[in-house]
Amino acid sequence: MIKNRLLILVITVLCYGCDSQKGYADLDKLYEDFVYYLKDANLENLKNYCYAITPDQTTVEYMKKNNFSFRGIPEGLEKNNVKPTYIGEKYYEYVLKFRERLKSRKLLNNLKYVKREQNEEVLFNKELEIYATETFIILESEGKEVRCKLGEMLRINMIWKSFTAPNLN
Repeated sequence: MIKNRLLILVITVLCYGCDSQKGYADLDKLYEDFVYYLKDANLENLKNYCYAITPDQTTVEYMKKNNFSFRGIPEGLEKNNVKPTYIGEKYYEYVLKFRERLKSRKLLNNLKYVKREQNEEVLFNKELEIYATETFIILESEGKEVRCKLGEMLRINMIWKSFTAPNLN
């Protein structure tokens, strides 16, 4: 009896953990984790983060199903026979270069997320409840302010995704 209940509990936990859509429902957590993964010595974690915040196959399928298009997604991907993982790969390349610049300026180790410049998101599509923002985030290290933008962020199907290249100067 106890064994059966434990088995049901394990199966339930596993099934609820089987969310094929990766990403963030909380935008501030997404920004906080940006710094966390920049500082992480395991670059695979940073790469996975970049994939999680860019459109993936689940995002594309949701957009197609709801006849929603933004910045050439999904139709541009299909037309050019490009998989959504390409977006994550390119995004990671930008972020990796940014990380190396921070490291060479000795700003990476003590980097912290301070805030986002604008706290409001704009209702972009009422029917699908898609919100958008393109705000700078303020980071700080060694008494220096670092401003960057992770791109045009849209909350699609309750998950935030970046649809443009980041502005990481």
